[in-house]
Amino acid sequence: MAVMWQRTGPKVMIFGVLGYLMGAMLMLPTKAQGTPFQVINLVPNPGFEAADATVPTQPAGFTPGRVGTGRKAALTWEKPGYVSGKCVAVETMDSDDLGYWETVIAVKPRTEYVLSFYYKCRSSVVPKTTAGDPEYNKGRPGGPNLELGMVPDDAARAGEPTRWSDIEITLPPQGGVYLPVASQWSLHRRTFVTRTDQTKLRIKLRVWCYAQKVWFDDLSVVETATLPRITLRLPAADAVVADGRPHFRWRNDIQTGPYLLAYSSSPIFDITATKQHEVGGDSYHVAEALPAGRWFWRLAVPDQHRRPCWIGDGTFLSHRPSWTDEDTTPPLVYRPEPTPNDNANDRPVISARFAEHGSGIDLASAKVLLDGRDVTADANVQSHGVTLTPAAPLAKGLHRVRISVADKAGNAGNMLVWQFGIGQFLSNKSEYETEPFRLNGDPFFPIGIYAYVCHPDDGRFNFAALAAATDAGYNFVLNTTERRVGLDKEAKAGIMAALNMSADMGKIDDPATAEETLFVTGQGRFRDHPSIFAYWADDPENIEDTAATPVSESTIAKLNISRQTFKKNDPDRPTLFAISNLPRLDVCVPAGDVMVAYRYPVPQYHPMMIYGWTIVAFENAVRGSNKPIWFNSQAVDIGHGPKFSADEGMRPTAAEIRAMAFYSLVLGVRGYTIYANYLNPRDYPGRWAEALRIATMMRHLGPALAVGTTTTDVSIERGGAAGSIFFRNVRYEGGNVLLAVNMSADRVAARWVFPRPVRASVLFEDRRMPAPATQAADHFEPFGVHVYQWQ
Repeated sequence: MAVMWQRTGPKVMIFGVLGYLMGAMLMLPTKAQGTPFQVINLVPNPGFEAADATVPTQPAGFTPGRVGTGRKAALTWEKPGYVSGKCVAVETMDSDDLGYWETVIAVKPRTEYVLSFYYKCRSSVVPKTTAGDPEYNKGRPGGPNLELGMVPDDAARAGEPTRWSDIEITLPPQGGVYLPVASQWSLHRRTFVTRTDQTKLRIKLRVWCYAQKVWFDDLSVVETATLPRITLRLPAADAVVADGRPHFRWRNDIQTGPYLLAYSSSPIFDITATKQHEVGGDSYHVAEALPAGRWFWRLAVPDQHRRPCWIGDGTFLSHRPSWTDEDTTPPLVYRPEPTPNDNANDRPVISARFAEHGSGIDLASAKVLLDGRDVTADANVQSHGVTLTPAAPLAKGLHRVRISVADKAGNAGNMLVWQFGIGQFLSNKSEYETEPFRLNGDPFFPIGIYAYVCHPDDGRFNFAALAAATDAGYNFVLNTTERRVGLDKEAKAGIMAALNMSADMGKIDDPATAEETLFVTGQGRFRDHPSIFAYWADDPENIEDTAATPVSESTIAKLNISRQTFKKNDPDRPTLFAISNLPRLDVCVPAGDVMVAYRYPVPQYHPMMIYGWTIVAFENAVRGSNKPIWFNSQAVDIGHGPKFSADEGMRPTAAEIRAMAFYSLVLGVRGYTIYANYLNPRDYPGRWAEALRIATMMRHLGPALAVGTTTTDVSIERGGAAGSIFFRNVRYEGGNVLLAVNMSADRVAARWVFPRPVRASVLFEDRRMPAPATQAADHFEPFGVHVYQWQ
């Protein structure tokens, strides 16, 4: 890496000889205004060099702090730093620890600023838990948390401290920004806008949610309007530099130089993967060819401390594209007719629709099986779907259909499997006491939705939204209280239903009356409806009270009586227990068939806490019982609470919803549901679209998730921020599906290592490796997800 600074005694000179030109640069007039141009870092002690006059053991302008129940975090002032001689560090001992260094600076209302700093983490390896809650620390720790807020002029407006924050008024995102696990000094840069009446900015460099140590250095906050208007010209975005020797060019409306040019194979500019050069003009030609792959570049100009203020972001490809553009999005097979379990006439029109947005449907690939017989030759196959009218009347009873198709690029779509009756309605039968979970004889991966627009008896119900959810891939609805007419609507949409039994279970006080309570007057009276898939209870551990105390004997009795009654009256359908009160989890396991794990972390906690905060507790509770764990993922805004003031929109974001969904799959859950109370296509179009996209991807992956085998022969090259990427390779029918998710709010690079040369596709992203290889480089957007596939 080229040297980016010189040390002259105790003083750090960021820009070397060219830095002495800075004085002239700072006083040059702008072309537009003719006023002096300055780059001013508002942080008075950005390199943590100067000691506080009152407390000489800490840096001037910065205050250490602790929040939460642990309050054991070590807050230190150490040396050396990244650029300067010193830095600050935060070390937490367990997940209940929250420590930070903070500073407060003057800002303007409704003004955009650029904030940056360097940081590095101890490692992505889990240290031995020293105290507190060992189950939290079984997952890898993440990186630091940046929290921004406002100091109100009126103290009465300030929020009250919580166990996860003591900031007065928060700037988005609520709960802060969780950065990647950077094993070497790396750069974080972001822009933000102050609030309408804000004059003071509170910056907290935090560590929270896991045992970790993080060092921070070179903090900068600059008003965006004061920065020179630099345009990155070449290489153009995503351009391929064939010889690997990019000729960087940029334009500055002020003047030329001095600049610091940085280019890196790491999107967070990990210093071990970054090259830097001082440049006096407006271009720089790299002499030696760069390794193949994606590179990132940006420029810096000096501030008043002669430290770099980073401007702009560019990216290019060295030598050749890492991936080629090919159709890797499989077609969809959906909307079966007759609808599942329906009572059809003896010569029904059997049909399904196709959706394809790439190379087009390969009509010759279509296959239709009726009761195990290949009847494709009798079907009418078109690009939009397939229809089949049996030549002779079908026999009375059960009939099963399987329809599949591929596109012209060879991508196989999802297999659509369903059953219907002739002369009778059918019912769903599940095998849930052994793996894999089976529905009507076939391995099954459940994908459920809880949303008011999908609940027919709710005033917010929207049949078009329910149909869209079904078409996308959701296969059952977690209902609230329903009537038969509502279940008819779900059956019409082609989706199954789980009856909510919570209220009925709470009414049980005598085994003699339990059957009447559950199956005569309760929701179980609809058990004969063809849409019914399962019974479920939300928080059955809390049917009498919600205290974080052991379950009462009377609640245990209600759970046990309920189980006996379910097994006596409907043994073919499972009971799903969605539980969040973990102190009461263990006693609930024997009474339910499927444990649905749920607790909602965002915005108070890192989204990756769905493991340590929730799923691992269920793994421990079901150990030895072989009961499946499904995950109920957060897509509901639990609010900031009365103690907080924020002007942020709904959380979680679409990216956070996607990350939690696929992180749960990486963790090996056997089913997925989304708790999306208020989501709808009108009010939350982006999040609703993401919820549908998740279902489509999971439906396609369903067979592999249901019966595939997890292998450990694929790895990720260590170093950089690879510790923020969680992945799982699943082998299924001779192929491989690699699920990978970036559990951080910044971009992360990855290099996959395969046991043999493979040519992987990235499903649903229309890109593929150019040729078989044993390694592949890729990068992830914040909370990004990639699904790779190869034979």
